Amino acid sequence: MLISNIGTTGNLVGISALISFFAAFYPAISNLFPRTINRKKDIFKLAKIGLIGTIFLGLVHGLMMTQKEDIDFNNLATYWTYATGLLTLNIFIFFAFTLSELKLNIKKLTYLTYAALFFLACHIWQQTIHLW
Repeated sequence: MLISNIGTTGNLVGISALISFFAAFYPAISNLFPRTINRKKDIFKLAKIGLIGTIFLGLVHGLMMTQKEDIDFNNLATYWTYATGLLTLNIFIFFAFTLSELKLNIKKLTYLTYAALFFLACHIWQQTIHLW
């Protein structure tokens, strides 16, 4: 096996997905500071690249975390952790399919960002509680 500890590598890929998440939702974040919006075209190009990276790294993270040997299927917290991760990934995929429509309506983009941040925070919080 090439990777000795797949759980740690999966968590590092998850952290990489979190970093690209901030690039994906940069238009909504920059909406909070209206003076920083200079070129909308470049901002949405960065969002598209960040969104592709987030979805790809999120899928790899999910695949690596399901390949661990110490998954406890008798614990309800395991299902909650995986459910919030899948729900967050579905929000990212929905955002990818509706990006051209969301360019026109920044308010919907901001609401989608808040929903993704909430579920991502729940996923990370549950994962850290599960590790303790």
